[in-house]
Amino acid sequence: MCRSFETLLSQAKKAGAVRGDVEIADVLDLVVGAAAAERRARLRGTPNQLIAIVLDGLRVR
Repeated sequence: MCRSFETLLSQAKKAGAVRGDVEIADVLDLVVGAAAAERRARLRGTPNQLIAIVLDGLRVR
């Protein structure tokens, strides 16, 4: 699975869609954190904006 993430990240960087300084460890940490935040938001019954915030932060400016 990590290999798939690495491939996607590499392709996204080459396409200019993701910042060049983002490493695979960063992406995996974000996935774990986003999943936990999603569970917590569901328990509260509130929308989770974390994914949108994370994706915005990964984009090249």
